[in-house]
Amino acid sequence: MKNPRRIRSKRVKTLSAHMPKVSVVIPTHNRTELLLRAIKSVLAQTVQHFEIIVVDDASSVDVVGIVDVFGDNRIKIIRHEECKGGSASRNTGIAYSQGEFVAFLDDDDEWCHDKLEAQLAFMHRHQVLAMVYTGYFLVNQNTGWIKEVYRPHKELHLSKLLLRDNVIGTTSTIMVRKACLTGDIKFDENLKSCQDWDFYLKIAGVYQIGCISRPLVRHHDHDERISGRFADVIQGHQAILERINQNQKYTISKKVTAHHHYKLAKLFLEFGDHEKGRWELLRSLAIYRCRPGIYVYLAASYLRSSDYRQMSACWQFLKSVRSRFFARIKTS
Repeated sequence: MKNPRRIRSKRVKTLSAHMPKVSVVIPTHNRTELLLRAIKSVLAQTVQHFEIIVVDDASSVDVVGIVDVFGDNRIKIIRHEECKGGSASRNTGIAYSQGEFVAFLDDDDEWCHDKLEAQLAFMHRHQVLAMVYTGYFLVNQNTGWIKEVYRPHKELHLSKLLLRDNVIGTTSTIMVRKACLTGDIKFDENLKSCQDWDFYLKIAGVYQIGCISRPLVRHHDHDERISGRFADVIQGHQAILERINQNQKYTISKKVTAHHHYKLAKLFLEFGDHEKGRWELLRSLAIYRCRPGIYVYLAASYLRSSDYRQMSACWQFLKSVRSRFFARIKTS
């Protein structure tokens, strides 16, 4: 029997010799241990023909000294002298990238070992695509347990779905052809949340996007994430709705507009602003009435915050049970 390690090494070398170069952009700010874990997951890829661009967003720690432990000349470090945020860091990474493809990895996430291989092969088979994304594991940062597994639907044109929700999720799952990153197709540095969603909408408005349904990213969920900051999250969602409405390329139905107000309502309610939550629910109802969940949340908006959270958790649980039930019927 042949040595499996030698077989794998030969396969990696062959793939690396024939596949295009990828620029891996990793923005970071004062998260040493997490950054090291992220870089290790890139270096462990089955495809090795890449460069890693670490964009140090004015960290107070010595990122260069920390990364030097790898002794790998494929790793480049670009430093911001002042903190500019994740969007600016990704744009800096794009500007310095030399690969045919650009992939992004948050410093607190990590890739499965064959993520790049799967995406490169997919893009080779589907030359018409500008971007491909994958499924991902949502991991509890404190326990290491997998909370959920996101497996996207196989859609080659996502513009309509993206008008309704960020169905792609974290930028750690995506790979983009660099040739498509021109003009205004970049990350909006004025947005403090939903920058990823805005970026996907820009690409989907011009190009086609594909997906690999397998989860190939470990996306870590913890308190420091932007999604935990109320004002920024609200501002981001409001900006997305405004831009969709103002963009003449998009034609959205009343149902989709109502859905955006419904999402805003749930955010306000989740963070304890029940008055604004009720207002957004009423706006949603005025636009499109046929959604039972709105009436549930409207009634719950009169509860205390602690009672509201319990009710919301129960409602979400019932919805997930219903979804699993119909999914089993569909596959049986």
